[in-house]
Amino acid sequence: MHMKKISDRDEYVVYERMIGDWTYRFKSRFFCDESDTPSEVHQSTQIVPPSSMNLKPIDLPLRKDLGEAGCVFQSAVVLCNLLTDRNFVLHQYMNSQKKVVEVGSGTGVLGLAAAAVGATVCMTDLPHVLDQLRGNLQLYCSSNPLGEDLQSRCSVEQLTWGSESEAAHVGKADLILCSDCLYKEEVHRALLETLQALSHHDTLIVLSFEIRRAPIEANFIQQAGERFEVERFFQSMRDDHDVQLYYLRPRR
Repeated sequence: MHMKKISDRDEYVVYERMIGDWTYRFKSRFFCDESDTPSEVHQSTQIVPPSSMNLKPIDLPLRKDLGEAGCVFQSAVVLCNLLTDRNFVLHQYMNSQKKVVEVGSGTGVLGLAAAAVGATVCMTDLPHVLDQLRGNLQLYCSSNPLGEDLQSRCSVEQLTWGSESEAAHVGKADLILCSDCLYKEEVHRALLETLQALSHHDTLIVLSFEIRRAPIEANFIQQAGERFEVERFFQSMRDDHDVQLYYLRPRR
């Protein structure tokens, strides 16, 4: 853990590390009262693409009140690397002709990264998370010269796992992104039902997660194998903390 000043304002990087070619920063900005005593702290996460991509950093205000949905996990940043790698299969979905749906979007960092490189993206989550998603989308678009184009290709929709009507409203996807959605075992069945409902026969689902409770995560993969063709793949990158990566494809 370290702290360094990054601007002439009272703003500091509290933590920074590389995940693949992307930079993860946790920032604090201090606001002082008239006596120059810190009176308020605004915290945020910043995900920075490699400079060669000429993409704007993604700033995400920290929402502690939303629990896991207000945090950025490293498995999402690992997928950001893969979406933007022209030599990787996921990059072929990064165009306006393909529909990308992110389930359990949380902060929306993964959906915003996909949109930034050209995808048409629908970010989804539970009702109480939608204001955060819309706010982060607006924040990213307002600081981006391509903001109007990005906003035209991004949408935010309610999607409760297991709800047939909400899945039907979102519609079928060419690519489904599912990052760090396995920490609650009681919703695994509903998540799999929703992934099926969003899939057509050629849909590719990409699953990423950190090992936290190995038996529970292994049980999800076993259940997924009853509905999908499951393929584990490896993409080693700097400081990825052994994020697990899987493709799921509808059985034919």
